[in-house]
Amino acid sequence: MTSLQNLLIAGFLTTSALIGTTLLHLLRDRRQWRMLRDDPSLVPAAVEEAARHDTAIQAFRRTTTGPVTLAGTKLPAGATVLVAFGAANRDEERYERADEFDITRPGNRHHLAFGHGPHGCPGSRLAREQLRLTLELFTRRLPELRLDEDRPSPRMRPTLIHRSPQDLYVTW
Repeated sequence: MTSLQNLLIAGFLTTSALIGTTLLHLLRDRRQWRMLRDDPSLVPAAVEEAARHDTAIQAFRRTTTGPVTLAGTKLPAGATVLVAFGAANRDEERYERADEFDITRPGNRHHLAFGHGPHGCPGSRLAREQLRLTLELFTRRLPELRLDEDRPSPRMRPTLIHRSPQDLYVTW
């Protein structure tokens, strides 16, 4: 029961956060919103760029299972580390213009937004599909969607690990 509960909660919170953050980035950059609206074939690339650029879960705590050296620092077995894979997705050695949100970025499927290997997110395919469907629906049904300028600018939740807009006011 606990595993099912974790999957349902994690799947809802992270996917809704990813949808909100993706819309925020697209609506802040009207050029990219228009590109996506005018060319639905860009939606899969937009999904991957959104996950890479500003994933809903930025880091996880892990415990070393044996002595290990990370970036020159020796850690004993049982040490708690914060793996900030959100930062890895902004690595300039891996991604050109890594801090820019760009839905036309080529070869963008190999980011760490959903973890990797045995620590990979079991719901990553579902999250991608939900974001894809949302973007297709919004660009088709609400092509003039935009941030509501009469409301406060969106603020991100003030947490270290879970990232999403606190509020996202839009109009069309």
